[in-house]
Amino acid sequence: MTATEMLALIESEIRDDQVTSLIYDYISAVLEELDSLGYWRCLERNPPYQLNLIAPHTTGTVTTANGSATVTGSGAAFVAGMVGQVFKLSADVAYYYIASVDVGAQTLTLEGAYAGTGGAGAAYSVYYVNYALATTMTPDKIKSILIQDTHRKLERLDDAERDLKAPNLLQIIGEPSWYLTWGESSIQVLPVPDKAYVLQIRGQKLPRAVTALQTVIDFPERELFLKEFHAVA
Repeated sequence: MTATEMLALIESEIRDDQVTSLIYDYISAVLEELDSLGYWRCLERNPPYQLNLIAPHTTGTVTTANGSATVTGSGAAFVAGMVGQVFKLSADVAYYYIASVDVGAQTLTLEGAYAGTGGAGAAYSVYYVNYALATTMTPDKIKSILIQDTHRKLERLDDAERDLKAPNLLQIIGEPSWYLTWGESSIQVLPVPDKAYVLQIRGQKLPRAVTALQTVIDFPERELFLKEFHAVA
């Protein structure tokens, strides 16, 4: 059934063709509500999409100062994508999330002030632990994550399980085994990747919003819909 057909059915009942935009909004809201009820095969993303994990960044050296949140690079090649990732001096145990990057000035701003001794010319690493998902995907829509080259399936963790298996984020660095939700549109992988990996993510897309008469609704015809609904209910 298309949006045109559903619109005609609704308008035949209310006998008012001036409420088209409201009906579009209503249909879209209903689809969102249905989507929230469970995993729908009709919305499965096929084929899976690839997500590239990034090796630790260790280029150049940095200068830090006790009590300052600013990290200044020398030949460090900082990039904007480091925001939300993790910074650590090689000689330190403590790590810090990166709040912002000034690519031109080659500086990082940490979420908190650096608490170590500080100094110039220090070795460091930026670890990529948080990864944004495709725009049609949210963490609750993920069906499975597989590492492409080793065929290892990642296990999903909640925060309590994460605290048990990886209480210190950088305690173990290697091939990821787990993932957990990080915000509304990204995931965190554990252990922290020691090199570049390619993930294959299979999941459920968000239903498209109804915005025009010929918008094809993502859910199937009545009989197939009821069959799938009973499967997820």
